[in-house]
Amino acid sequence: MRCVFNSVDEDNYSRISVTIPPLSGCKYTAIRCDSFTCNCNIRVLKSGDYLSLTVGNKPITIYFDDWCNLNVETFCEILNGKLKDSGVICKIDNCGRYYFECNKKFWFNDMTYNVKLLIGLYSKSDAEIRSEKLRAELDENMNYRLKIKSVGTFLSTPVLNLVSNIGNMSLHNKTDDIVNIQSCNSIMRINNSFSPNMPIVASSDGSVSIVPSGFVSGAVFVLVDANSHQIDLLSPMYISLTLEPMNAYE
Repeated sequence: MRCVFNSVDEDNYSRISVTIPPLSGCKYTAIRCDSFTCNCNIRVLKSGDYLSLTVGNKPITIYFDDWCNLNVETFCEILNGKLKDSGVICKIDNCGRYYFECNKKFWFNDMTYNVKLLIGLYSKSDAEIRSEKLRAELDENMNYRLKIKSVGTFLSTPVLNLVSNIGNMSLHNKTDDIVNIQSCNSIMRINNSFSPNMPIVASSDGSVSIVPSGFVSGAVFVLVDANSHQIDLLSPMYISLTLEPMNAYE
């Protein structure tokens, strides 16, 4: 049986919830996700995202608006606009990494997940950031500088996963915690070179999920990033599935 579904909830386009009629005459069903398609309309910053820092012992929190199409230069301009009264200046090195300068001591206190990805601090855990370890150091010009070692990601992570309650279990580590191995029920891995407002297209890698036939009646599919954070899509996603009876498991 071939099924085609798309997301319909304007507030949650990265989630599909469907009732699939179970195949009759078999206890187990083999499910393969044949294709995935969506437009790359990913909201990488949303209202409520923030960055907290301390400058000269004065706590400062800046808040961001909704943004989709960002790059390293645009986000640097946004940061400088938000930080203009703090004395902290954001700059970009030759490798596209951010560094921050100020004539006063300063350090980061906290930030939301989206901001971590954009700045390039996705390898830092929330505990590391909140422990005030990200402190600026005095440079040769007697300015305080905080240099980010990683390049930011501006269209979520380069690998996405379509997870489902009827998918195969797969193991993965978090970017900020390589020791903590977690599991998720993945039905498709999406590797692509994403471009803003352009289609993201993925085809089956041949993997099949085998589940009791009754399980398919309440199927849920969610698009997440490499760290299992749900993607914030602003347009629908589309998936096609093939369901086949597995009489060999009777």
